[in-house]
Amino acid sequence: MVESKLTSKYQITIPKEIRKMYEIKEGDQMIFLPFGEKIILEKKRKAKLAEELPLKIKVARVEDVHKWRELAREEAKKRGR
Repeated sequence: MVESKLTSKYQITIPKEIRKMYEIKEGDQMIFLPFGEKIILEKKRKAKLAEELPLKIKVARVEDVHKWRELAREEAKKRGR
């Protein structure tokens, strides 16, 4: 387990070994996902929508890239991938 302390400005330093492990670099955007009593921290990645979402799927316009990923994963599960 690796720990980091919250500053008076509510900032947290991501420890070096974690940054290296997940290739987190200065300027990367991070996403905070509340999960019950926990918070999941995820590096925001650029979408590869052409690869992730089959073109056959008809969905309403989705602004959030992560919603597209979620839809693509659901479709992949249906197809047994």
